[in-house]
Amino acid sequence: MFERLNRFRAERERILPKYEEYKRKLEDVDARIHEEEVTEILGIVNRVEMTPEQLAEFLGVKDDDKKPVPKSKKAEASKDTKAEKEAGDRSKDDTTESLSAEKENKYTEDVLNEIF
Repeated sequence: MFERLNRFRAERERILPKYEEYKRKLEDVDARIHEEEVTEILGIVNRVEMTPEQLAEFLGVKDDDKKPVPKSKKAEASKDTKAEKEAGDRSKDDTTESLSAEKENKYTEDVLNEIF
């Protein structure tokens, strides 16, 4: 009467050790992937000659929370920056510094995109 149920349970018992072994292997591979990603990111940062502080600033990471700024907040910040430029609040020196920083950020972004 419960032949199919017993067969399924027996199959489960046969598969379970393999599942646990593969689960451990998967976790090991995931850890190695993470380590390699970290190594690659550090290599990229070294190639563009950025300091960790510059990278954090570029990515919008604050010291207190160690999380990137959400894209929506970046969009709001860029809108504010555009409004300031239109209003003429910045002097020419500030604009020149901003343009060179934008070029550096664009170069860094291009390098990161090239790798990924």
